[in-house]
Amino acid sequence: MANGDYEDLNWYRSRLDKYRLVVCADGGANWARRLGIIPDLIIGDMDSIKSEERSFMEENKTQLKTFSPEKDFTDTYLAMEEIAKRGIKNFAVWGGTGGRLDHTLTNLFSAAFFTKQGIQIQFQSPTVTIHLIKENMLLKGTVGDTVSVLALERAKGVSLIGFKYPLEDVTLELDKPIGLSNIIAEPNALICVDTGVLAVFHNHIQLP
Repeated sequence: MANGDYEDLNWYRSRLDKYRLVVCADGGANWARRLGIIPDLIIGDMDSIKSEERSFMEENKTQLKTFSPEKDFTDTYLAMEEIAKRGIKNFAVWGGTGGRLDHTLTNLFSAAFFTKQGIQIQFQSPTVTIHLIKENMLLKGTVGDTVSVLALERAKGVSLIGFKYPLEDVTLELDKPIGLSNIIAEPNALICVDTGVLAVFHNHIQLP
């Protein structure tokens, strides 16, 4: 849980039973408290967590792992790194987007590092799910859903099957983002990639 935008909190409450470990990146703990979550671990420089929330978490035996504010990596990166060290191969990031654009981009590029290690990561929110992939993925969605496929590094052998605008064995570059605002044309659309990391934005609202 990061300290970005959360939108509809009830959306997250309906998914609380899907996870066996909760790690908060600093101020993500403020959101955890609002959702009634007692995390297993809070990690970061602790400059964003409210003092009352920190006291509450400490009283409830939540582990805190504190870093100096003068560090190279963001609190969200440190949280993802901690999860990877525990051998977890599939996790979701809440609150990892929205707010400051530089934070959102940093979170996505940080996650790409772990994706290349074989870890499956999703950025989840009520309006969009962002899948990070380095291999083929079957995207389960509804016909008409808007999907954007962007490269986080040069991606070769990219094909989009079951979309309104298909692609076949193309190379996606960071400075030529041709995968924006595609449309699912079949219920189970296929995204293929040979090398590189893709960010697949699956929007859950109808876009104009």
